[in-house]
Amino acid sequence: VSSHLSIGEGLSFYHLSLRSRFAALAFLSDNGPVDMNTAGQGSHTTQDGSGTQVAFDIGALVTVNRTFRVGAVFRQSATFRFSEVNVVPGDPTLSRTGTFHTPGVMGVGVAYQPNGEWSFGVDYDRVQYAHLTDTFITIQVDPSVADRVSVASGNEWHMGAEYTFAATDRKPSLRVGAWWDPDHAVRYTSDRSGSDADTRLQAVF
Repeated sequence: VSSHLSIGEGLSFYHLSLRSRFAALAFLSDNGPVDMNTAGQGSHTTQDGSGTQVAFDIGALVTVNRTFRVGAVFRQSATFRFSEVNVVPGDPTLSRTGTFHTPGVMGVGVAYQPNGEWSFGVDYDRVQYAHLTDTFITIQVDPSVADRVSVASGNEWHMGAEYTFAATDRKPSLRVGAWWDPDHAVRYTSDRSGSDADTRLQAVF
């Protein structure tokens, strides 16, 4: 755009291939091991989905002066549909459709280069893992507990420094960096009822 502002756009192609099978197993005895021969004989769930989606990326870089630059980026989430079928002996078969969202990302960063030898950079990314909760995680649990199962979005930090031996002929560089990526596992909030369902969900999540 100008000597102080650069803008870039891009397209990302995402492909989903989902084929999952879950089966409840019976136990050989009370509090004993499971009986692997019972796979598929009791309740079971299948998930299927495939497709290709396009999402866009956009970023901007502002050169404030020779030593200081600021950038920002946005990466769009892609959306896929999948089907789920639950079969429980003695109950009607339940078929439904869910949505899988890839996490969208928004980020900002700064770069500081005080001289020809040293460079420093810091950036922050907001990764929207919570998109996975919406009809992908929640569709796999009983509707009565869906509001207690979630994935928190993440706040990632990246920091780095580079030193260039500018006085030498080949100008080699040394780099060091660190990346903070917080836990973004699926979480279940217990209702403290002590019920069998509550205990199982605590064990799973």
